[in-house]
Amino acid sequence: MRDRGPNRRDVLRLGLSAGLACAAWHALPGLATAHAAQRGSADRLAVLSPALAVILRDLGLGDRIIARHGFDIWSEQSLPVVGDQAGIDYEALIRSDPSAVLLEWGRREIPIRLQDLARERSWEIVNCSTLSLADIRETTRRLWVFTPECRSASNVEKAWTESRMGAELGRAWSPREAPAGIDRVGKVLLLISTDPVAAALGPGSSHAEILGLVGGVPSLDKGLPYQELDAEDVLRLDPGAIVLLRPRTPGGSPSAAPLEERLTVALGPLAKLGLRAVREKRVAILDDPLLLLPSTSLIAYADRLAETLAAFAASAR
Repeated sequence: MRDRGPNRRDVLRLGLSAGLACAAWHALPGLATAHAAQRGSADRLAVLSPALAVILRDLGLGDRIIARHGFDIWSEQSLPVVGDQAGIDYEALIRSDPSAVLLEWGRREIPIRLQDLARERSWEIVNCSTLSLADIRETTRRLWVFTPECRSASNVEKAWTESRMGAELGRAWSPREAPAGIDRVGKVLLLISTDPVAAALGPGSSHAEILGLVGGVPSLDKGLPYQELDAEDVLRLDPGAIVLLRPRTPGGSPSAAPLEERLTVALGPLAKLGLRAVREKRVAILDDPLLLLPSTSLIAYADRLAETLAAFAASAR
């Protein structure tokens, strides 16, 4: 039997998770830490969210993951699947015998069946959000409770601030000085697809938020985090630069094709519109496999995007 999860199309489009709720166990971090410490190294984490799995691996907790989400193509594929966007597979979840179930269920009530199983089997339920950068940061801090570093800390909040991940998040997602010449570049359009329509990331998306933090001016300053634009929309925006977010297959190598050829193919029908960004050769492709997952992988995205804007700015001087 399954309980249905979020809409698959929304997840694939945005790489974002709905909702802001987090489970009651971590409402008081001190209690969560004390409870987690009792388990020691016995944590067995069933992770029904690819983004949460990435965060756990980046925290050095990859070996604690014992079951995964069906669409999680970034984790070890031999891990059993205990659910997907169709819902939770309770039989598989019971077989995996987790100590905690991590998921992104949004504002909705946690399924009664899952709550009952958690009580019967002493599972912790951890419901988190990765909708915004603030959500990702807070979720990472909460998952850090599973680390030995947290469990050995006398002052948990101080230890988190001084931890490698806490410091790295603070560095990567803090406002940076805009590169010299960026004002001559103009506005930047973030695209995740171009054919048959241009799919763009707008206000409220983590990717657009980072664009502002590293000194770029977004072409889209109104509307939803995900927007579909036709050719006329893009021509009307006529961005000074375009960044295409096109993750390659996990484990795959970057394309060996010449950059100009790659850009023409990636732009699709937009390549023939006479856009300023195309004329002035300020189009870039970012292709890290984890690029669209709202997780700690956005640390690398922030650094790569900052480098890209600096290159755009240098070409405009």
